[in-house]
Amino acid sequence: MKSKRMQAMEKPAGEEGMVVKSEGIEFDNIFFRYPTRPAQAIFKSLSLHVKFDSVTAIVGPSGSGKSTLFNLLMRQYEPEMGEIRYGGVPLYNLELRWLRSQLSTVSQSPVIFSGTVAFNIAWGASTEVIPGDVDMKYAKVEMEKKKKKAKKGKNEARGGAGIPLSSPIDLEKGPGKDEDDEKKNMSLLGVPMSRIVEAAKKANAHSFIEKMPHGYHTVIGPRGTNLSGGQKQRIAIARAFLREAPILCLDEPTSALDPESEKAVSASINTLMEGKTVIMITHRLTTSQTADKIAVIAEGGLAEEGSHEQLMEAKGLYYTQ
Repeated sequence: MKSKRMQAMEKPAGEEGMVVKSEGIEFDNIFFRYPTRPAQAIFKSLSLHVKFDSVTAIVGPSGSGKSTLFNLLMRQYEPEMGEIRYGGVPLYNLELRWLRSQLSTVSQSPVIFSGTVAFNIAWGASTEVIPGDVDMKYAKVEMEKKKKKAKKGKNEARGGAGIPLSSPIDLEKGPGKDEDDEKKNMSLLGVPMSRIVEAAKKANAHSFIEKMPHGYHTVIGPRGTNLSGGQKQRIAIARAFLREAPILCLDEPTSALDPESEKAVSASINTLMEGKTVIMITHRLTTSQTADKIAVIAEGGLAEEGSHEQLMEAKGLYYTQ
């Protein structure tokens, strides 16, 4: 017997017409554990409200679950208890591909596929999950199980509370059923080269791409081993420009960059943020104090929230960071 939640997850329900913009994004009393760490509750009772058309900074100690918020918002996982709502509508009542089309994520370690620069940027138009912050240890275990059962002619069911709703992508080959035929993949994505170039220019990536041996048709090695950290980030930002999603999730995208690369990437991100609802994970006061609201996550819940000035005056956890 399937639960009401699972039944709702399987039906293609409403899209933009159901969303009430004034409601924003709500995490309501969330309890969540990763399946590989069942003894550790990441969230015990998390409640957080994000207003549309605002910038919300997420801060907190390492391991407090900041990146997990993005995983749950994209429905890479389902909370065991509680509810997440987008514009007043529970996520499991929104069609999954439509939901993901509303979100763009730029993380500190962007996933780069083996393929051309153009294809890597074009992937931003896809609503499949790029496994940047998913629990990859669990994903690999599940993939091995899937391979073993496939040999026996069996299919494995996936999904449910605390379980990824998408199969992991082979990063060595890239996404798609026919990885060796890039033209087919590009046609499936339906992205014209003009849009790819436009996105790259907005991300300040066009100049370095043009200097590569074959420009946009240069093949990038597995996991982008022949790219610098700043170049990887600008490709990830170009994906986000191409996606044109109203919600932008930033997971410390400049934290691992040298000062020169950070300057170029930060300029691209500032342009990308314009006119969007932004949720950004950061540990830097210089970044968080520019946000409309700062939410401090700790010990499985929301420890405190407010503006930079309010939290500094309160002299709580944010003040001591």
